[in-house]
Amino acid sequence: MSSATTPIASNPSVVVSRASLPGDPASLLATTCTVRVWSGPFAPGPDELADFIGEADGMLAVAKDYIDDRLFERCPNLRGVAIASTGYDLVDTDAVRRRGIAVTHTPAVLSGAVADHAFFLMAGARRRGHEHITMLRNGTWDHHLALDELLGLDVHGTTLGLVGYGQVGKAIARRAAGYDMTVIEYSHGPHDDLATPVDLADLLRESDIVVVALPLFPETYHLIGQHELRLMKSTATLVNVGRGATVDEAALAAALREGWIHSVGIDVFATEPIADLAHPLFGLANAFLTPHMASATEAARASMVMIAANDLAAMMDHRVPRHLLAELRDAAS
Repeated sequence: MSSATTPIASNPSVVVSRASLPGDPASLLATTCTVRVWSGPFAPGPDELADFIGEADGMLAVAKDYIDDRLFERCPNLRGVAIASTGYDLVDTDAVRRRGIAVTHTPAVLSGAVADHAFFLMAGARRRGHEHITMLRNGTWDHHLALDELLGLDVHGTTLGLVGYGQVGKAIARRAAGYDMTVIEYSHGPHDDLATPVDLADLLRESDIVVVALPLFPETYHLIGQHELRLMKSTATLVNVGRGATVDEAALAAALREGWIHSVGIDVFATEPIADLAHPLFGLANAFLTPHMASATEAARASMVMIAANDLAAMMDHRVPRHLLAELRDAAS
């Protein structure tokens, strides 16, 4: 029997794909479902995850789990997947639609934490944070530094350009008011009075700080490449809190080495995690980097997980969940 015609059991079985998650999703799900939680010391690979799911009806997943035809073939009873993540890069939405499987994510809940981190990256990059930290750790801090040494650039009073103006972009724009920033944005979505919409080329030319806050789709892949970077001011900073592959990393490294732009603050990378220290952005003094941790606050992560758990419970109870992927909403309405 195909997955699309398999009903959810009256006593549904669900799995949680990670042993340690903030919040307490297993207890919430256990009120209506039989729950199994992955107990391995490491994250499961695709084959291990499929074996673990087995005949379960639902899964609470994370962004790094592949949700695709291969999984559905091996887990024919799977009818609902709740992903504890805003992004869903590894979801095959065509396969999900074709099989009639409900998949949810957790939009908006992480916006505040990510917006805060964007300002951390702005300040770290423009104030030469990498160089300051290196000086401290290497014991080369000279008390006699001249007043014109290791000077950074301001964040306050600058022009901020937001490439992507969804929930994260709007949260950044709200915070920018406190920094006395002029805010412009490039997006295809609804506009508001927090930021002035402009085209991408004008945004890149005018901005002192450019923040990329985009999901990864075919049309956003390498949206910021060599041509776009050369449009930016030599004193500008690029920040990326969206998805790594929206920016061409090789072109970005060249821009930093050759002085097309001043600095970068990056939380996301095209391939994660990065195990190769020869990555083109590593070792550059004007690159302030963090390991995809923009949403990593206790409150944000716990809220994300519990929203996913509530959506999974709704699916197992034959109710339409609140946070269906946009691609699936029409079919559910």
